[in-house]
Amino acid sequence: TLVRASDSGPSAVVDPWGRVVARSAPLARELILAEIAPGPGGSLYARIGDLFGALCALAVVLRLASSRGRRDATT
Repeated sequence: TLVRASDSGPSAVVDPWGRVVARSAPLARELILAEIAPGPGGSLYARIGDLFGALCALAVVLRLASSRGRRDATT
């Protein structure tokens, strides 16, 4: 479920299939109500945590180590 709150355009609630469940008029001060249920499995971050950041850091370290090894071999 996507909830879009805006002070300059329409606010809306969109379900996981892309259907607009509730919408406000553009530039209007309105209250919209919609039922929101959490999806199964949680977000990607909830499932893998900081693994992506750790893998990126590891890739940088490996790249730096390989470039240093090549530079030492050519001198």
